[in-house]
Amino acid sequence: MKEENLKERIIANGLYALPGVGSKRLIQLSEALESREAILSSDEEMLREILKKQLPKSLVKLRADYRDNPETVYKRMEQFYSERENEGIHFVYYSEEHYPNRLKRITDPPFGIFYKGKLPDQNKPIVSIIGARECSEYGKKCAELFGKTLAEYDVTIISGMARGVDGISQNAALEAGGESFGILGSGVDICYPTANRSLYERLIECGGVLSEFQPGTPAKTQNFPARNRIISGLCDILLVVEARKKSGTYITVCQALEQGREIFAVPGRITDGLSDGCNRLIAEGAGIAADPMVLLDALCGVTDLFIPVRAEVKSGDENTGVNEADKYEAKFAAGSTGTVLRAALLRILEETPMKMEDILELLNKIGLDVSYSELLCELISLCIEGKAEGIGNYYRKTI
Repeated sequence: MKEENLKERIIANGLYALPGVGSKRLIQLSEALESREAILSSDEEMLREILKKQLPKSLVKLRADYRDNPETVYKRMEQFYSERENEGIHFVYYSEEHYPNRLKRITDPPFGIFYKGKLPDQNKPIVSIIGARECSEYGKKCAELFGKTLAEYDVTIISGMARGVDGISQNAALEAGGESFGILGSGVDICYPTANRSLYERLIECGGVLSEFQPGTPAKTQNFPARNRIISGLCDILLVVEARKKSGTYITVCQALEQGREIFAVPGRITDGLSDGCNRLIAEGAGIAADPMVLLDALCGVTDLFIPVRAEVKSGDENTGVNEADKYEAKFAAGSTGTVLRAALLRILEETPMKMEDILELLNKIGLDVSYSELLCELISLCIEGKAEGIGNYYRKTI
């Protein structure tokens, strides 16, 4: 890193630690001035004009110290930064190139992010998975399924490292060889909950843990709503696996909607209290996450990022000697699965209801080898869009 860039980061790290200053003021000043050092050296009246208010006392004092002895103040900041780096705690601030682009586009981004491990790759699609801490066996299996399958397609999984759905989906993603990132409501040097210590360590090794809170900050109830906006802000799609009608999950969903993120929910039985929240979200317009492939298809529509296939290659036709991936996976890797299957269904479906088995047979005849669940997901998607209608095990075209 160039020396001037490192100096800017060191100063940004020191400014971010000042009590009473906050992200909003620091971002305002950073966007108006040519450097972070200018926040310490510029005329105070100019800074007040930018902020439209008085400067916080902590910033006034630091500026006075810097004016009297800039070298001493900078060395103090440099030592402060180096001590954290030596503990494996890294820092990125709003104006840096590798600050997450998705966070820059939300209304209240944090000025700085602390992280252990690494930051999410900005060139990969990201799904945040959230849900109940005291999840059911059904919720556990769904969290494992979505975490594992999405990771196999090189989709990054983000969650809050909490008990239940969060931790289960993240563990499944790591087991599948994917990357996952935990967003904490504490400093990145504090593992919360302590029961997830092994997950915390694995995330640092195969992804990272991130927080806007200063290192050493304990996990507090008031920190989690702020933490949740980062969980939603970093993703392309937010997936809710299990949630009661009245739960903290709704805070994250509301934040995701404000940020323009697409919401999906796993449907559940109407008699299960843990599915009340998901079923309600679906009734209010959330996408139906009946299968991980639904999310993969949706990602092609909400992000321009290429979604590569990580699945094992199967033996091909012995006559051709060509090895090829499963047809559905290969087409999806080419970015065309949803389009091909959807186009085929719109040609095959008639106004007279057709049985699922008959639809599958016709698809096979035209060379599309899809599973029952894949077909069901696409049909449900067409029904939601009003292009098809389901009647029991029969479907018909409505357009």
